[in-house]
Amino acid sequence: MPTLQKPWLHYTLISVAFTISLLYSLPNIYPEKPAILINIDNPSSASHVADLVQSPELQGFKPACSNLSDSQLSCVFSTVDQQMQAKAWIDTQLKEGMHAGLALLDSTPQWMQYLGLKPMKLGLDLRGGVHLLVQVDTKNATSASQDLPSRDILKFLRDKSLSYLSARNTNASLLLTFSSARDQNQAIESLQKQFPLTDVESHDLTLTIHPKSESVSQRSQYIINKTLESVERRVNELGLSEAIVQKQGDNQISIDLPGIQDINHAKNILGNTATLSFQMVAGDINPESIPRNKSQFIESVADATGRKLAVYKNSALSGDAITYATASSQEGKPVVQIQLGGGGEERFYQTTKEHVGDQLAIILIESSLDPATGNRILHKRVISAPVIQQPLRHSFVITGMHSYSETETLSLLLRSGSLAAPIDIVQETTIGPSLGAENIQKGVFSIVVGFALIMVFMVAYYRTFGAIANIALLMNLLTIVCLLSWLSATLTLPAMAAIVLTVGMAVDANVLINERIREELREGSSAQDALIAGYEKAFATIFDANITTLIVSLVLFSLSSGMIKGFAVTLIIGIAASMFTSVYITRVISWSLFPFLQNLPRAIGI
Repeated sequence: MPTLQKPWLHYTLISVAFTISLLYSLPNIYPEKPAILINIDNPSSASHVADLVQSPELQGFKPACSNLSDSQLSCVFSTVDQQMQAKAWIDTQLKEGMHAGLALLDSTPQWMQYLGLKPMKLGLDLRGGVHLLVQVDTKNATSASQDLPSRDILKFLRDKSLSYLSARNTNASLLLTFSSARDQNQAIESLQKQFPLTDVESHDLTLTIHPKSESVSQRSQYIINKTLESVERRVNELGLSEAIVQKQGDNQISIDLPGIQDINHAKNILGNTATLSFQMVAGDINPESIPRNKSQFIESVADATGRKLAVYKNSALSGDAITYATASSQEGKPVVQIQLGGGGEERFYQTTKEHVGDQLAIILIESSLDPATGNRILHKRVISAPVIQQPLRHSFVITGMHSYSETETLSLLLRSGSLAAPIDIVQETTIGPSLGAENIQKGVFSIVVGFALIMVFMVAYYRTFGAIANIALLMNLLTIVCLLSWLSATLTLPAMAAIVLTVGMAVDANVLINERIREELREGSSAQDALIAGYEKAFATIFDANITTLIVSLVLFSLSSGMIKGFAVTLIIGIAASMFTSVYITRVISWSLFPFLQNLPRAIGI
């Protein structure tokens, strides 16, 4: 009679596996709830928001509102449609400086969150969102990168206190003369690290710096990779852990943003090439008529109202020096808190120290593509021009923004850094939340129907052993959901298709085992020998079939991207779960029930 060695060990292993699978699968029955987050700046704003929540326009939706913090209120709605309608109305009612944003809040119970249990992430096709295909302007960026950054090199040497006697440009090169070999060697070491796309040649006490003779394709590849890093940082700033950002082709980047509902905001964040420049205001110069002899040093820049200021072209501080920026409020007005650390802080401190009482213009610089010429056009706008009250060191605030939304956007752009090259959105595909919910229903329906039909067939055809196979099938599905949740994998429609395929493969394994047992019984083997031979002889076929599928899945995973990679991941997980449940668990149950099976041929449907 088939017996289990140390049966308690097998029962314990299966019980632990079932318990863990059930725990990690449970959070998936708690879907995320659509909500609106409203920022509260002061007590008067809080009372205004409370009045909005009690307004008749929202009572039909019955939102559940609560304070997430002292400065933020959340209102949860039943459906995404209610959320969108309420957001459109609330935006028209908010006071200046207040901001309402869309969100999807976790609805899992506190004890699950305490244990770190989270539901599977939903992909673009299930959750709704936007797919963007952006093209990196490597043509203009490459031609610009081939020019020697002489000004940046000289500024870098001054910031590092590396003194030189003279500097002059000649034939696309920069010639620097030093007074000592020590200063020259320090400059060589620093320049090679800071400017990797330049060659530094030394002769006596002179350095010749010129662009590297790299191919355009190498420079383009470098720019694409740097742009990809910047886009990923901006996506992370949006708080989208499920987002997929990857290179496509030679100069394009594919971006999937599941759950994004404010699409225009996402596009502005990802494609904005904005950076900041801090420039001193030339207070004694009329911005409308800058003298010709000073036009090479002074330019005219307008603010949001159209008022022009004359500012010195030489920047006192660039946006690259900013290491952190966050939006906040000061005396009820939106501001951006700035921290420096990227270089140039000492020079900025000295400049502001020498110009206490003068105006410092904070200029936002953006670029756009001219459709007629294909060239980039710079757009400059003065955000604010405060009077310097005291020397500015490593942290200060920027005022002059007109709304909290503008403040948040600017701080996000400054945190994520400027793009290595401008990007243009060439393709946009939007999947609405309602279509995503419909896809979920169809996917779940296909799994449930397929699962139910297979279970009915197995019981009808294989009877007791069919019921055992169904138990393993349920465990198989539970194990797949558990592993996807534990790995924080993204569930997509192709991944659902992989689950259906895995269910079929799991049943196929039990069909092979049961048919082998039947064959042994028909050939006259005893019930005991038939059961043992059924599992032993079918295992090689099952193992070979799963190994070949696993190899294909690994190849698919390594060569594909996006949703196809999600299909491969789910299939790999399903294969592992199938081997555990369809072979091991059914064998343990069958051997445990063998003493109670009076007639094995009848129990297996002969």
